[in-house]
Amino acid sequence: MHVVVGIFTYMISNFTIETGIVEENYKQSCWYKMNWYTKDYNPALYFTEIPLGCRYSNGVGFLVFLTVLCTCFAVMDMRASIVRKTARRSSFLDIE
Repeated sequence: MHVVVGIFTYMISNFTIETGIVEENYKQSCWYKMNWYTKDYNPALYFTEIPLGCRYSNGVGFLVFLTVLCTCFAVMDMRASIVRKTARRSSFLDIE
């Protein structure tokens, strides 16, 4: 049970980091000017119009997200295996 609570706490804490980055980006007006008549089909064209600090914070947010994915993949046992009655099951949700 403590494994599930630990993973949940880890995910929630990283979600808090991500929402904090988004909140600061909003406070700093990290967007580019658009009007109602143009459509943004390729946002990469306007990437240079975003301020430099906002680009760095977006990169940090992406790295935090990537770290969470890699850490969860390393911590959780997600192997698909055939379980026999005599074999011990391996799962992060087992409570014994």
